[in-house]
Amino acid sequence: IVFRTAEALDQTGKVSTAVFCARGTLLLGEPEVASVEAFGDHDAEGVLALVAGAEGGAVHPVAAAVVRTARARGVRPDGVRSPSLQPGLGVTAVASNGQPLVVGNRALMLRERISVARAEPRIAELESLGRSVLLVAHAGRLVGILGLQDGLRAGARAAVQHLLDVGVEPVLLSGDARETCETLGRALDVDHVRPEVLPQERGDEVRRLADGGAVIAVIGRSPIDDAALAAGAVSVALGAAGSSAAEWSVQLTNDDVRDAALSLRIAHECRREAKLGIGITMASGVTGALAIAF
Repeated sequence: IVFRTAEALDQTGKVSTAVFCARGTLLLGEPEVASVEAFGDHDAEGVLALVAGAEGGAVHPVAAAVVRTARARGVRPDGVRSPSLQPGLGVTAVASNGQPLVVGNRALMLRERISVARAEPRIAELESLGRSVLLVAHAGRLVGILGLQDGLRAGARAAVQHLLDVGVEPVLLSGDARETCETLGRALDVDHVRPEVLPQERGDEVRRLADGGAVIAVIGRSPIDDAALAAGAVSVALGAAGSSAAEWSVQLTNDDVRDAALSLRIAHECRREAKLGIGITMASGVTGALAIAF
């Protein structure tokens, strides 16, 4: 654990709220496809082929999970054309048969004017299990759902407990739906969740939290969480020490989220012990002065 300056150590000791950028900190950041479901005339293999075709050129963890599943099941990706990545939302493209293809979350379906009413009960059920939901629409109609499960990182619960032990409120910041975030929050004893926040909006979300008077620390990874890290009064970057050009407040040589939370605990205990030492010194001085006076 590397505190960049003495001022960074002191400011870290004042933190009242710690924001976890969920994927890659509390979560492994390596989701797996847990279920593939189809509606209407489509079957599960056809839905998976469409998604694999749309996500084939992307490099984010969800795309990698979809491609792995397609290969494992022997499904050939659809010959999708003109894929357009919508950050934090999904992908729009043209399927091999010339029909429009949309793969993403509810917000993207709403923007593309595609109804998801028929699947709402199933979506809610998957989200209550803590799964992320990937919706698939073809030719303007919802044709399938993929449920993705991301595991907790080792030490995630211990990291939250480190914060609670020194009176720091943990906050979960995620692009997932509210029900998915709340399920994760219950598993970790995190009551405060900020769901459905797009990557480009996370800096503004951190600043809104700070507007209430809290001193905010952001725990994340560079460069994917740079916007959120830069917005916090204290930035704690996993796996950044010695390899990052950015001067984050606290840098870790490893990617263990327990050490990220421990850095806040150390700073709080250091500050408390310093105050205690000053108090004892002043008390002994005052006692001595009174003894001499009397």
